[in-house]
Amino acid sequence: MIKVLKREKEKSRIKQSLGKPKTKGVDIMGELFENKVSKTMLMTLQAKALEGGQKNRLFIDQKAEEMMKQVPSLVNISFFDRIGVCLRTKYFDDCCKNFIQTHEHPVIVQLGCGLDDRQGRIGAEDIPFFSVDFLDVITLRQEFFEETATSQMIADSILDDKWIQIVKEQYPKGDYLFIIEGVLMYFNTNEIKELATKLEREFHQYECYFDTLQHHMIATKNKQKEFKEQGVRMHWGLSSQEELYELFGKNAKIMKIDYTMAQYPNRWKVAHRIVSFIPFIQKASILVQMGIFS
Repeated sequence: MIKVLKREKEKSRIKQSLGKPKTKGVDIMGELFENKVSKTMLMTLQAKALEGGQKNRLFIDQKAEEMMKQVPSLVNISFFDRIGVCLRTKYFDDCCKNFIQTHEHPVIVQLGCGLDDRQGRIGAEDIPFFSVDFLDVITLRQEFFEETATSQMIADSILDDKWIQIVKEQYPKGDYLFIIEGVLMYFNTNEIKELATKLEREFHQYECYFDTLQHHMIATKNKQKEFKEQGVRMHWGLSSQEELYELFGKNAKIMKIDYTMAQYPNRWKVAHRIVSFIPFIQKASILVQMGIFS
């Protein structure tokens, strides 16, 4: 009963915030989200919504375009970050499609899902998808997404256990793919180890796709205006490939490591393509595909 009342109270608060005018200088995002990191999903939402109008677009996200008409857009995102978000989104879309095509019983779990519509973008409505995020995020998400037999939303911290039990109860023998997009850089190493330990203990075998930054980029990113305005800080960046084994354990296998700036080069402006050949910049943002086979 307490959980139901809390959910209804959160839903009422979200609706009230959405109904307010988008007035510059008013912290509507602060009213929408209790967790500061949750605010960053509006940056990614904006990037995806705008992508469909580009001549050399990577995808069309109709759901993002629909949501941007109703969700406050008082966030700033640079051109560089906007394209980076779309490159990352397209990359994980393609990876997800490949996983579905190559596994008999795919089960996709998006941890820290935000307002993403990967299932819709890749046309995988018949494949089980679980979207996990904080209560305030899921409450907002429920204003735009409907649950179905193959699309479920779970209000839970990804470090907690409720979502794990729900997934296991419904699909005890699935081929699991966990996508953790735009999330782990906000965790510290102890939290990542805690999550990795739980995943291996509960699911034994799975694949996990995620992104982060090079370690030396974290301090630079935290100085960026867009993040300082939201009071958000990143904590973890990858120092070496060996660190992945320290975090994910001895049964982990690095399946593939890619770099965001190396993906779909035609999407960048000419100047950015030239700059992308500088190794320091080219490898700043990392895309990782891990497999756990215990």
